[in-house]
Amino acid sequence: MALDDIRCADYRGAIRRYKRLTGLDPDNPSLHLKVAEISLRLDNKRGAVDAYLMAAALFSRDAFDAKAISLYKQALVVDPERYDICDLLAAAHQRLGHIGDAIETLRSAAKALGREGRDTEALGYRKKIAKLNPADTTSRLELARELQRAGLQGDSVTEYAEVAIEFARRGELDRIPGIFQTIVQMKPQHIAQHPTASTPLAEGAPSVAPAQSGTRSPGNGSPEANATELCTCLGYLDSLEKLYRRVAQLHRECS
Repeated sequence: MALDDIRCADYRGAIRRYKRLTGLDPDNPSLHLKVAEISLRLDNKRGAVDAYLMAAALFSRDAFDAKAISLYKQALVVDPERYDICDLLAAAHQRLGHIGDAIETLRSAAKALGREGRDTEALGYRKKIAKLNPADTTSRLELARELQRAGLQGDSVTEYAEVAIEFARRGELDRIPGIFQTIVQMKPQHIAQHPTASTPLAEGAPSVAPAQSGTRSPGNGSPEANATELCTCLGYLDSLEKLYRRVAQLHRECS
């Protein structure tokens, strides 16, 4: 019997039957979609969203991410404030290679959270966007500044450092010393306390060419000299751990 032919009083009985069926056949996304449909007719938004997510997870598991994306979007229509669904939707887009759509999904969540005054959560989504689009150094520098203003010093240092590495990959070495001076001015004591914290770089990153001989550098021991040394050091591209260790040493030297 079609759901349109069921009287409103029968919806609760129908959903009980479909839930029993999902218990018998939990890997059948069609049954979960029926539960979602009936839940909406009962104005049970939470039940509908949960059922949509179950069906979407099954489609994603079986590599049908396009179908999962459609269901994640339906779930967000039902409950636009379920920002965790944005993470699932962005991940599905990313698996399909739709990086632009993934970024837009996360950006929408960040904007909505910002409008609600949930700035720390919004910054979390901005960080995820940065990971998806590392070449956008302008946005990433602004993010680093926002993290710094929010008092999230550790996250800010990480973002500044990764922007510096992106500049190194692109051969824009002249832009790196200023970033390291900013890091040092922040006095990131947590780096010295946790020198083993690291974020591996992507494999295959190109090496940075050494500075040309005769390049002018400030006097030995100054923050500018140490920052210049950092930007021309071949070793720091191996991992952020080495970078963090060097910044910690620079902080100790300049304190």
